[in-house]
Amino acid sequence: MRVIKTDSPLIGREEKVDDNWYLINKIPLRDNAGMVSRIVSIESDITKRKLHEQNIMLHNQQLLSLQISSSKVTSSFNADEIAESLSAEIIKITGYHTCSISRWDRDKNYSQTIIVYDSETGASRPKNEKFDLRDYSSTARIMESWDSVQQTISDP
Repeated sequence: MRVIKTDSPLIGREEKVDDNWYLINKIPLRDNAGMVSRIVSIESDITKRKLHEQNIMLHNQQLLSLQISSSKVTSSFNADEIAESLSAEIIKITGYHTCSISRWDRDKNYSQTIIVYDSETGASRPKNEKFDLRDYSSTARIMESWDSVQQTISDP
């Protein structure tokens, strides 16, 4: 109706209808007397494009967050501050509520939790707990496979 009332085209309008997005173009057509008698409407489903745009915005936010956290990490020489900053940023990026950073000693086959960071309570330092990875075989396999991935990346 707006196109008829204003006597002007509607070009490039994006509208969400239910779960889909549409790009809408409406152009008035005139009769012999010069009055708007009809409207040509072209609608294109742009839902996939809008989903891609949302993903790009999310990834840009994550990259910005990583950039900010990396500058915090490189400006600090305090291991506790670095671990806390990294944990907080990981929580922001992933949306999880808790993050822990652990150190893996491959020679002694144990993992030691360095910090546990909770989005509500902040950081806590565990009491020097060490976990023998022989008791956690799936975790040991993940660590070993990650180690081979890191070696491949550093030694192409």
